[in-house]
Amino acid sequence: MTGKRVLVVEDVITTGGAVKLAIDALCKHGADVVGSLVVMSRSNPMLTHLGGKPLFQLWPN
Repeated sequence: MTGKRVLVVEDVITTGGAVKLAIDALCKHGADVVGSLVVMSRSNPMLTHLGGKPLFQLWPN
């Protein structure tokens, strides 16, 4: 994964914990995580970053 640009994609988040774990694991293995995209967020619609990376929401709560 070293040097690969990665976008983490998730269907639904509530707390974002699983996405944060994925970002941390990918970064640990050398990936360049550019952000995350979620289809729907059940939590804060104003959330713009997760794990220090930009978070894009298609349908904010």
